[in-house]
Amino acid sequence: MRNGTCIKCGGEVAKLAGGIYPHGLKAGQRPGVFVDDGAMIRRPSSYETFLCTACGYWEDYITDAEKLRRAAEGHGGWAPPA
Repeated sequence: MRNGTCIKCGGEVAKLAGGIYPHGLKAGQRPGVFVDDGAMIRRPSSYETFLCTACGYWEDYITDAEKLRRAAEGHGGWAPPA
């Protein structure tokens, strides 16, 4: 997705840029990333969103390095897939 091609259908991908989301969040921010011992971090997380303009598939990528590190350590219930 990040390279501009959809991983599902091979269609063209657009990256979300600019704009304001509900609750005053700006583009590239979202709530609800659990990484602090099960308590939701109330500050928005930085992320990127990509959308296939052919099939509608979309992906979000968290870009907050600290939250990714804490999730990798198992905080907030994150664990390797079984």
